[in-house]
Amino acid sequence: MPRLSMRSVPVLPFEEMHGTIAAALYMGDEGREAERKEDDDVSSSSEDNGLTENQNRLLYLIDLHTSRTNDDESRWIRRQALLVLLYDGIVNNIFDYDYSPQSTLVENRRIWINVSQEGRSDIELLRDEELLNALLVSSKSYKPVVLYQVSDKGHDLLRTLARRDKELVNSFAHKPESRELLRISWDGDSYWLESSSGYKRRSSVTE
Repeated sequence: MPRLSMRSVPVLPFEEMHGTIAAALYMGDEGREAERKEDDDVSSSSEDNGLTENQNRLLYLIDLHTSRTNDDESRWIRRQALLVLLYDGIVNNIFDYDYSPQSTLVENRRIWINVSQEGRSDIELLRDEELLNALLVSSKSYKPVVLYQVSDKGHDLLRTLARRDKELVNSFAHKPESRELLRISWDGDSYWLESSSGYKRRSSVTE
């Protein structure tokens, strides 16, 4: 599959995106340069689906944030929000990736953020294997923003995911002792993982 590029994916104005898609972008106009181009009764061990443990868990994490709503409307996750989730998954021992500081533009302000190049490579691999859909849109400041969601092929593969992997990702991705998903927000200084009921914890991704 060709890599995502400005030419291969339509660029839509951020303001004109469908409401449910916009809601999945985790408030905050994080202008970014575009990238260069289940069941509960599953057994405790995954079938060999060709993916590594990290890649399986990454795909499931993206699925949690992009599964269709009760109204059958599609959702997407911003690439920047996904990179923050990846970092927090690393420090919570969900992913076995390395990370290093990288200069990043957020709301027209350049900051240092801990980014996993291995995690980024696995996102690319999931795209190449057609397990992820990608969409390129423009932010309110007219900067390109990449969005992801799990494809139908990806959903089929997740049926083989081990219960243990799901439980580990769920324990990290949700409010403690709850099924409320933690979404990424930016307050101008820090990234936060927030639930719909108001629970939140600060990410150390910018430290």
